[in-house]
Amino acid sequence: MKGNGSSNNWGCWISVLILIYFVICGIKGCITRSNNKGTTCVNVIDSNKNVSQIRIKDTAFIGKDTIYIGSQNVYQNRTGKDLVSYMIKYTSSSEKNTEKSIGTIIHPNEYFLWFGEDDNYHMFTQPPHSTMIITRSRYGHGKNINFTYLHFLDFVDNISDDIKVLNY
Repeated sequence: MKGNGSSNNWGCWISVLILIYFVICGIKGCITRSNNKGTTCVNVIDSNKNVSQIRIKDTAFIGKDTIYIGSQNVYQNRTGKDLVSYMIKYTSSSEKNTEKSIGTIIHPNEYFLWFGEDDNYHMFTQPPHSTMIITRSRYGHGKNINFTYLHFLDFVDNISDDIKVLNY
């Protein structure tokens, strides 16, 4: 028993539509990649502590700023105030950490690297008095690490006197 062939036509049309969809998506992807060529995505921090993303031409990065080209972790201080980036060492022993934390100043409109997707990086929060130190090992035999560093970013006015700020 033979069919009228209309189901074959529908299958053919559906296949053609799917093929057209993939061709259009491929062309759109190529155009997007060529439009973004020569630019870097920059995370901008505004005065309300909000972070938004913009694309900046790589030619804007000159001199020492060329390290930011192509990085996904580039931030720019557009708060209108000085920021400080610093890290604090936490130890597992009950001994007080004698190392003084050092912070670096980030002036308005300056670029800097910040790894915000990492759990050890915190913006606009006060450092905790203590933190849990986790030892991880890919092979099941971990090293005995008894310290960790947490990284912080905040306005100059909000940091503790225990932080020594360079070039301020």
